[in-house]
Amino acid sequence: MLSLALSNLQIPEALASAKVQSRLPHPDELELLTEWSAAYSVETLGQRDTPSLRTASRLVVEARQATAMHWVLVAGDTPVSYSAFNASLPDIVQIGGVWTPPALRGKGYAKSVVAGSLLDARSLLVKRSILFTGDNNQAAQAVYRGIGFLPTGEKYGLVLFEETQA
Repeated sequence: MLSLALSNLQIPEALASAKVQSRLPHPDELELLTEWSAAYSVETLGQRDTPSLRTASRLVVEARQATAMHWVLVAGDTPVSYSAFNASLPDIVQIGGVWTPPALRGKGYAKSVVAGSLLDARSLLVKRSILFTGDNNQAAQAVYRGIGFLPTGEKYGLVLFEETQA
């Protein structure tokens, strides 16, 4: 688990200089974000790309849109990365579902979209953010450390159940 006091948030140069913008997705971007959400579930959680995964992904994206709990990073008018809050309390948020398409990785987009979401949270007086990433996911850990996240030393586990047909 990683944690960040939002007073220590480090803003990536691309976001600070407005080369990219982090914002609430537009309604016409929700289909793309559904695809990204499903791709995240396949890559990160080991799920199978099925019609039911697509339906579930769409429901998650719609719920996040209704509650303003997700962000898209755009370069020009092109969406390039995505982040969401899995949980939110008045003083803390949990980052989850960060996704950058493979062809766009390595450009700092994930760092910027997460930082943008946390700037919004900080403007609402949120004080801290946490997130979970696997010990073996060095790329993600580097992204998060690059904006100020630090390991807490706490360990966690995640149990994923395979979908079965009844």
